[in-house]
Amino acid sequence: MSSNPSWWPYRIPIEEALKKSVVLVVGVVVGANVIEHLWKPMETYEAELDQGKLDLLQKYTRIHHERKTNSQ
Repeated sequence: MSSNPSWWPYRIPIEEALKKSVVLVVGVVVGANVIEHLWKPMETYEAELDQGKLDLLQKYTRIHHERKTNSQ
């Protein structure tokens, strides 16, 4: 077993901590991708966002046309 450097505050060796960190990060990434692929939590949000953008575009286009016709 290798001795830890003096600056390393934990009992676990650096190599083992690194392995566990990599496994944790890979697990989070894979889990997030599985959830995003199967459950699609952002689908309704994106649809509502697109509808809101369309509504704002129509509103400000109408206001622009009203101002244009009133100024003439």
